[in-house]
Amino acid sequence: MKWSDKDTNGSMEHCACCGRKLTSEPVYVEVIDGGGQVAAPGLDPDQSDSGYMGFFPVGRSCAKKHFRGYTHDSI
Repeated sequence: MKWSDKDTNGSMEHCACCGRKLTSEPVYVEVIDGGGQVAAPGLDPDQSDSGYMGFFPVGRSCAKKHFRGYTHDSI
């Protein structure tokens, strides 16, 4: 999985995976390890860890393709 390299200025209106504008309600992935991994729901990662990056919106099609079992419906 590769994160989008499109410059969206940190917009929560674009998919963090492909960079396209979100047209429906997104799901969210909790990014850890400096962007190297996403946390599964219920993992409860250490938010004080320097590699913790928080939640990012992902479109439904990217979620099915790249993050099955790792998405949160809301933050």
